[in-house]
Formats: sequence, C-alpha cells, structure tokens
Amino acid sequence: MTQSPPPPAEQQPPIHPAPEPGPGAPPPMPPEPPQSSGVTVALIAVGAAVVGLVFICIIALLIGILLPALGAARSTAQRMQNNTQIRGIHQAMVMYAQGNNSRFPGITQQGQSTQVTEASVHGRLRILLDGNFFTPEYLVSPSETDAAIHEWQYGNTFTDDNHSYAILSITAEGARRAEWSETLNSQAIVMGDRNIGAGSDDAQVESIHNSTPGYWRGGVAYNDNRVTFETTHRLPTRFGSDPANQHPNDNLFEADGDGDALLIHSGQ
Repeated sequence: MTQSPPPPAEQQPPIHPAPEPGPGAPPPMPPEPPQSSGVTVALIAVGAAVVGLVFICIIALLIGILLPALGAARSTAQRMQNNTQIRGIHQAMVMYAQGNNSRFPGITQQGQSTQVTEASVHGRLRILLDGNFFTPEYLVSPSETDAAIHEWQYGNTFTDDNHSYAILSITAEGARRAEWSETLNSQAIVMGDRNIGAGSDDAQVESIHNSTPGYWRGGVAYNDNRVTFETTHRLPTRFGSDPANQHPNDNLFEADGDGDALLIHSGQ
C-alpha cells in the first residue's frame, strides 16, 4: 500500500526589521508612565501631614522641658556671680581696714565719721573705687532689674544709681556703727542685696531676685567674711558683745535701736 506524502510544512512569513525613520521624522514617543490613583496621592498627603504634626509636637515638648531648665540654670549662675561680687566688695572693705586702724571706709582711724558725702553709701563705695579695690562693674548686680542702675563711668559723678547693693547704716553711735570695722563677728551682717520694695515691713519688702512683694531673698555678707544667699529678710544677728543686741528674727532693713542690722542703699 503506497503511503501518501506528508503535507507541506506551513511557512512562516518573513520578519522584516522596522524601517528606520527617515531624515526629519519625529522621534518615537516614550511609553506613558502608569497613572497614580487619587487615593494614593491623598494617603501620601495625610502621611506627610501626620509626620509634620508629630515633629512639631516633639519640638514643642522639648522647648517646654528645656526652657524652664535653662531659666533656672541662668538664675543660679546669676546668684552665684552676685554672691561673688558681694564677697569681693566686703573683702575690699577688709583690705581698706588694714590700713585704717581696722575700720571700714567712711570712718577715720580715730573712729570718727569722715565728711557727710564720704559717710554716705555711695561715698563709702567711692572711696573703695578710688583706691582701685575693684572696678565699677563690680557694683552692679548681674540680677539687677532697675534700668536706672548702671555702671559708673570715670569722669562722671558717682551716685546711688551706680550700685546695686545695700550696706550697713553708720549714722547712729552704738553697736551697729562699731561693727563697721574688721571685727570678724559671725553674726553681724554688714552688706547685701538691697530691698526694692515700697517699704521695710514684712508685706512690702522685695528683691531683685524675685520681684514679689512681701518676699525678699538675696546675698548677705557677714563680718567673718562669709557670704550666703538667704530666702528671707529676717535673720538672727548680734551686733557687738552685749546680749541685749542678740536678735533671733532681725529685719535687715528696719532699725530697732542701734544694736541691730540696718542695710541701706542710700543715705548714711
């Protein structure tokens, strides 16, 4: 039996390369990028907004934490510098006293007051300035709040506007005046931060360190060369050796006779 020949294989049409564009023909267009859906864009915007809000909240939280800490650190540094200046002024008094029969400026070697202007607060401080015991900026507290208090410039008149501090009144004869000398009395306060309040009673005293009526705090210098930062204007003091001058609750800015503390910013 004769077999029929197999059918002829199907022929594939020839593949011809695409003709190259002729001169001047436009270049082929690039494929279009996939289109983003509106939902995707919205989600991205919401995410960015959330991240921004979180970042802002973190920054605000850090500021809230750091600002009080920075303010407290600054106040502490100012108090320390303030006490350093009080100590330096008192040490200048002691150095002056070593050449003035143990008496601080404003009192002669014989124990008499010098001229009225020299016995005043600014007069006594001016004596120390003229003796080059310290420079003018030392008399202005770093915590000063009164714009009228400013550093003295050489050649100008020195006044009570050129210093921040209060020193012991020496107007009246007695134990207070006697302590205006190198006695080394550990209970006699001879200078410190002033009272900026409207008066000297407990409800009126005020301080450059807090500006709260009825609440004074500040640095004080004792005659044994000790300087402390106190949180009240009432402190135990003793002027001289007389037991009658022992005051367990002495108001630093109010006189009770002539045997207690009386710190003044102006006058004698």
